[in-house]
Amino acid sequence: MKINKAEEQLLSLIKGIGRSGRKVTKESISVAGERHYKDTFSNLSSAYKSLIQKKFIKELNEEYSITNEASKFLKKQKADGFGKMLVQKENSQVYGKFCKMLYGKNISQFNMMNMEQLYKLLELLEINENIKVLDIGCATGTIAEFISDKTKAKITGVDFAETAIKWAQDRTQSKQDRLKFITMDMDELDFPQNSFDTIIAIDTLYFVEDLNKTIQKMKEILKKNGKLGIFFSQMIKPDGDKEILLPDKTQLAQALKKNNLKFRTWDFTESEKEFWKKSQNIARTLKNEFEKEGNSYIYESRINEAKSILKFVDSDRISRYLYIVNL
Repeated sequence: MKINKAEEQLLSLIKGIGRSGRKVTKESISVAGERHYKDTFSNLSSAYKSLIQKKFIKELNEEYSITNEASKFLKKQKADGFGKMLVQKENSQVYGKFCKMLYGKNISQFNMMNMEQLYKLLELLEINENIKVLDIGCATGTIAEFISDKTKAKITGVDFAETAIKWAQDRTQSKQDRLKFITMDMDELDFPQNSFDTIIAIDTLYFVEDLNKTIQKMKEILKKNGKLGIFFSQMIKPDGDKEILLPDKTQLAQALKKNNLKFRTWDFTESEKEFWKKSQNIARTLKNEFEKEGNSYIYESRINEAKSILKFVDSDRISRYLYIVNL
């Protein structure tokens, strides 16, 4: 199923206004649309009718909400776009150069974990050839492949971006004895209990709909005496409580506690702050190379992300930790 520009804008507005806790009426949608989209704001008259017919939105007492079908559609659409971008960077020699300069090694990363942090993760989790690992949100599987190549561990990677998973499968055909990649929603981890010795999540749990539920599922599919290794960066709004930045107060820490999981943490906050400054500077030095290669989109995505996060860095509203859990 496809949606047009007006339908896409209407879905986005209903979702955004709903999350803010305000009433989602035609008036509030119109005000928000004109403010957000400005000259590109579409006429939504026909979009209301078509999205109701598609069962993507519903109306009750002149208030609107999106349906579960719409939520799944939007998630899939976002995953498809992200997957295509991930594959695009895999094919970019300039992005490989960017990764080497920023992370310390080119394994086509698209997270905040540099090689120092990765080696710390491997050291603490003690991954070896006898360990079965689940990588949640593996993207194109390059980090999972690196870990498996180094340790000979059997690793299963899951991601909702089907294009990225297909790329990972094709790239690692000769390593199928220890690498497996599956298209799967992080919100619906579909594995039997006691399936894995170790589960890793590298900057991916921000994107789950219910963090408590996902942590609970991770706990269930982990074997007795298993380990969790999770990188998590916490950010707060300008008026937010800075206590939430503490290692035992972050959203992840609260979810782990609710699931009766004890954890140890390693603080990489200062590394995180330097990371975003460095990311922006390196991207700028490679701008012309990205443009010549025809990959300005990759350059823009890294620059825009850095600009957004640096607002939190500059006002000390960010922290980063590695969480290790031993069952």
